[in-house]
Amino acid sequence: MIDAPADQLVETEAPRGIPVPATLPPPALRLLLDLDPAQAAGLAKNELILAHAARRPVVRRLRQVFWDTPGLTIGRQGIGFAIETIGRRKQQLLRPIGAAPTGGRILTPIAAALDGDRLDPARLAFLPGVDVGQVARLLPGDLVPVFALDLHRTVWQLQWGETHLSLTLEQTATEATAGTLALGQIELMLQSGPIQGLYEIAAKLHRSLPFELATHDPVQLAYQLIAGEDWWQVEPGAAPPLDAQMSVEQGILAIGRAAVAGLRVEVGRLDQAMSADQIHRARVAMRRLRSVLSVFGKALPDQPRRALSKDLSALASALGQAREWDVFVSETLAPLAAAMGEERGLKGLGFTAAVLRERAAADALAAVGASDFMGLSLRLAAWFDAGLWPESPGIEAASLLAEPLGRYALVLLKKSHKRFLAAGNHLSGANAGELHTLRIDAKRLRYITEFCRPLFPGKATRRYVGALRDIQDILGTLNDAVVARGLAAKLAAHDDKHGARTAGLVAGWSAAETETARRRFAEVWGTFVKVPRFWKDR
Repeated sequence: MIDAPADQLVETEAPRGIPVPATLPPPALRLLLDLDPAQAAGLAKNELILAHAARRPVVRRLRQVFWDTPGLTIGRQGIGFAIETIGRRKQQLLRPIGAAPTGGRILTPIAAALDGDRLDPARLAFLPGVDVGQVARLLPGDLVPVFALDLHRTVWQLQWGETHLSLTLEQTATEATAGTLALGQIELMLQSGPIQGLYEIAAKLHRSLPFELATHDPVQLAYQLIAGEDWWQVEPGAAPPLDAQMSVEQGILAIGRAAVAGLRVEVGRLDQAMSADQIHRARVAMRRLRSVLSVFGKALPDQPRRALSKDLSALASALGQAREWDVFVSETLAPLAAAMGEERGLKGLGFTAAVLRERAAADALAAVGASDFMGLSLRLAAWFDAGLWPESPGIEAASLLAEPLGRYALVLLKKSHKRFLAAGNHLSGANAGELHTLRIDAKRLRYITEFCRPLFPGKATRRYVGALRDIQDILGTLNDAVVARGLAAKLAAHDDKHGARTAGLVAGWSAAETETARRRFAEVWGTFVKVPRFWKDR
């Protein structure tokens, strides 16, 4: 973390979206990266750094002792409060820790002189978001040291085209009563020039230096260690805070940022086990982000948006075959086997399905590992964390981006609902293709509703989402039946003795499931048509 002038604190997301007050200089964008400790020693010899370093690096050692109440009152409010020692100089350090650093954040500390060797808790009252009443009751005697950080920093000044940035290798050793922790991170911080350069050099650096976008900084990890819980853990699919008066642009950034964070978490959970739940959740996260790009497509640069969507689609497809086998085994084969008892052919079918599923899962893991997910993550970080789009919006898009989010959400919901009703009202004898199209429309409407849901809290919204979910479940069952027949035919080719019979059993079972789902669709559709529109009186 680079020291900042006293009396300057910016904790926001920039440079697009939420504006920075004009009285402050443009804030420096901070990109934090987790580095394999084994790679740290060779960083000074990295060709990219040697080629673009303006001068020799500056090396510093410092120690930060963080103080809090025994109940961690200050940390729980998103503030780190420390005495920092650099050589013989000591200073009081206040730093915001309420936001995860992933993708690019503005987190500038306040450094102030110490009154002797004691901290001044009263200064906390000047920080945004702090409970002033709670802080006012704090006395220096209420604070105890809770952990210490010993930091070894090596700072290079780099010039990348017109972009000037600092690259800091920060090696941290954490000491706490709960244990110790060693961490290596790289910080890229914009000093001046085009912001694009920061993401460009990060992408270039990654080709020779494996790293990941950090999800926690050292202070957050230290609090996680002593508290025994992660206050900054990202919950995939969690709705971002939205306000009807914010602009469409601010809404896109908030919704997209939440979707990107969820995607990083779910892809990070994929491992050799490749469980059915892992695969499903990763595909949902990819689909959610693609929906952001689709739903707000008119406001986003078209060709770059399509390129991002294509890359996300390729990742989802890599997991698709394993997911199909999971659904086939759990939703078709398992209930069919339970109904048929000791049917020998089904046992063989199940064994072969399990083998093919494991092959598909291994192929999926290899494909995800072979993909440049870090490169994709950096592009997504530039889009949604920094609000940095490859093209300036046209006149129509710029007008849309400036609209109040609440007003645009109403138009979007009304239009999408009307389209969905028109498609579903004529499906009494629909074929598989028409049902598949309706399923896609249902997914789109569901994501639009989920994106806009924070603007319309209440029971009416929950009832609408529940009715729409019921329709999706039935359409999903119909689609699974079609897929099941195709997979059964593949399995039949592996069993000359029982293959034809078992494939026929699956086809018959799927046909019965399809008929039941079609009959229930009329009932569920009727319920959905009558459910109140939660946006109607807004």
